[in-house]
Amino acid sequence: MRNKIIFAVMVFFQLGVFLLMVVNKEIIIKKGSTHKFQVAPRDPYDYMRGNYLSINLDHRELAGNYKNVENKNGYLIVKKDGEWSRITEFSNKKPENIEYIKGKIRNTYKNKTYFENPFKRFYMEEGEAKETEKKIAEGDRSYIVVKIYKGRYVLESIEIEE
Repeated sequence: MRNKIIFAVMVFFQLGVFLLMVVNKEIIIKKGSTHKFQVAPRDPYDYMRGNYLSINLDHRELAGNYKNVENKNGYLIVKKDGEWSRITEFSNKKPENIEYIKGKIRNTYKNKTYFENPFKRFYMEEGEAKETEKKIAEGDRSYIVVKIYKGRYVLESIEIEE
């Protein structure tokens, strides 16, 4: 009897963790604000997870000279500039009343600070990644649509303007 109770508790715990992960993503999608980032993706393949686009933001540097922030985790400030969004600043303290995502600074070189790309992969249906990469290689403008809510984000889609 005791083993059955332990088993039931473990099953409910595992289901609870999975449900919490799904609910967190849905909250970000429903309540988050939409941002568009210009990107230059390429199409690698992961044998375990399938086709995906490796996403490279068109910008990976912050203006200004940040001291002692190399390899530090913190908050990347996101600002909209017309239609597009950009990561513009880094903060060690959690920002209030502005959009941000959790991120990491890679390094500093010649008064430029480079952050680690928070949007690394976008998984696609089998075969779609190759077609998408082909369109992008032909020079079509591409961007990602990201929902951001309280420092967390969901990569919603990749869009290509032909």
